[in-house]
Amino acid sequence: MKFYSTILNKLFDSAENLETEEKKFQEKQTKAKEEQEKLRVGRKARAKEVEDKFSEANALLDKFLRDYGSYHLNMTFDSPFSMFDKFFRF
Repeated sequence: MKFYSTILNKLFDSAENLETEEKKFQEKQTKAKEEQEKLRVGRKARAKEVEDKFSEANALLDKFLRDYGSYHLNMTFDSPFSMFDKFFRF
């Protein structure tokens, strides 16, 4: 007799096989959900960190502008990505 799993959409030779495979699958699903939740929480924390650094940089730029009146970025285009290297360090 064959046993059909509605969760896995597969046939199994025994009920024990079906139950063990479904348990393994459900454990994988719960682990994946936990990892996604950790990533979501970590993303919020890191986004807050980035926002804080941007506001710190803006405060420094504002102070510099008040002291010296203007700020000029020296742009050299040795490569097409050099403009982004000034702002983002990869």
